[in-house]
Amino acid sequence: MDKLPPEILIRIISYLVPDNGMGLPITSIAKPWKKHGSIAHLATVSKLWQHHVERQTFQELFLSTQRLKAAGRIVTSQRLEYVRLVDLEVVLDAYDEAAACRVENEADKASNNQCFTQSLDALFALLHKLDAPNSNNSHDRVLRLRAYSPSDPWRCPDWPRIRRTRMNGLTDNILNARFDQSYLDLLGPLKSRIDCFSTFCVPDPVEQDLKYRRISPSACCRIAAKLGKLDKIIWHLSDNEKKDVSLRKALRRDFAERLADLPQSLKRVVLHYTRTPPRNHKHSPTNILDTGDFAGDRLSTALRKLCKGLVTVDIKASLEHNFLVPRGSEHDSTDAAQWPNMQTLNLTLSAVTPSGNWLFDQHPDAIEDEEAWLEADNLMDDKPDAPAEEDWRLYEFRGAPNLTTIKPWFLAAAKAASDMPLLTELKIESGCGTTPKSYRPYCAVRYSAQAPLLEIASTPVLDADQELEEAWRNTALCQSPNRGALVIEYNEAKDRQDPGPVSVSAQLSTTRRPHFGGGLVQSDDTNKRDKY
Repeated sequence: MDKLPPEILIRIISYLVPDNGMGLPITSIAKPWKKHGSIAHLATVSKLWQHHVERQTFQELFLSTQRLKAAGRIVTSQRLEYVRLVDLEVVLDAYDEAAACRVENEADKASNNQCFTQSLDALFALLHKLDAPNSNNSHDRVLRLRAYSPSDPWRCPDWPRIRRTRMNGLTDNILNARFDQSYLDLLGPLKSRIDCFSTFCVPDPVEQDLKYRRISPSACCRIAAKLGKLDKIIWHLSDNEKKDVSLRKALRRDFAERLADLPQSLKRVVLHYTRTPPRNHKHSPTNILDTGDFAGDRLSTALRKLCKGLVTVDIKASLEHNFLVPRGSEHDSTDAAQWPNMQTLNLTLSAVTPSGNWLFDQHPDAIEDEEAWLEADNLMDDKPDAPAEEDWRLYEFRGAPNLTTIKPWFLAAAKAASDMPLLTELKIESGCGTTPKSYRPYCAVRYSAQAPLLEIASTPVLDADQELEEAWRNTALCQSPNRGALVIEYNEAKDRQDPGPVSVSAQLSTTRRPHFGGGLVQSDDTNKRDKY
């Protein structure tokens, strides 16, 4: 068998790789595929077979806090060459039923942060030892990071029953609210620096429920700062702290301060720093900008400075337009330098800015809600798992772009695009609302430098704006003077699939205020897979 040409041997081994039951080959020996088997045992056939089998089985390395010690015995420098994904799940300490009925205290958070820090230190120490200076780090290798406790609701086998009993007021278990305001952080700088990862991914912890613990943005920056050859980050983080304004401000401030630590090798960013707007559109959001901060939002400024050296950017966040153009006292000639490498810029804005302004006004087709509202309607407002006040009532009527707040974004985009010599596409968009409507609460500007074409989409369609058009024509002239005049289109924003007219009764059936302790809740589909 060893005398076969390598091409034939590789083909034979490829037919031996079992299916994992979901149409995907099993390319890992570290994840317990109990039902479907593995080809790891075939590595014992011969030295030649070991080489080709381990090239398959070590493509994805799934590690946990408990498996890190075993990994030190199993993973060698040669096997590290085969790895394309290191998936670390930090397993926090378990907690009892009594603890599940209260929010985490400072001692709980400190213990979790210690476990989080120790796990990352152990991983980095292991990889630093194996990452030889002459190793091949030219290929893409991904670090994916998640954290959870085995006692978290979603991890329990009877999770649907626990959720139903809570929603029906039959248990004191507060489910995800125990750690809803907890953000994992490092207790100190990581001790090792490694150069074996090109991509750092923090998957979305929230699907239907909070499946994984939230990681603080500053911790992500401190980890990335130790990845010397990092090329791309894919971060799904939370800016959705709605009950504690000071905590939200602190998280954003620390994030802004740590962004400067990211390695110079970084060229691509996918950052979803999620901030959902209030469900009650009558709510007046809080201004979280520092008093006397004439430079605008500090996080927007820090992101602008980071993105100036990048090639592709995809950001979803609540920002001020000083992300694109500096303003006030921070503006100077050096800060206004070009974005020399920017090719594509996609920006999805939250409907509410950090200064507390809505990007949308009432839509002319919105349904008026004349229902009387009583604070006594919610009997559990003081419970830890009750929503924030801005989400008590679901009343969505906004959808028409507010030119006072959204036009500065479009003008700033024109100014910034003129300083992007390699730009091919720029898109800024924002939406508002979650329930079905007869209109689409959406506004966007899309600019293609190659066409050149500018599309402004909204509902209702915006009137022609001479100032806006002139700014973008000047941008197109700077970028592509030989490609003809800029074509500007004002279009109506439509859903990909028009749901048709929505009745008043249909809207009201989906816009009731959350009521805790009453009404049956259907079981959840527990077979949904995590997103990458």
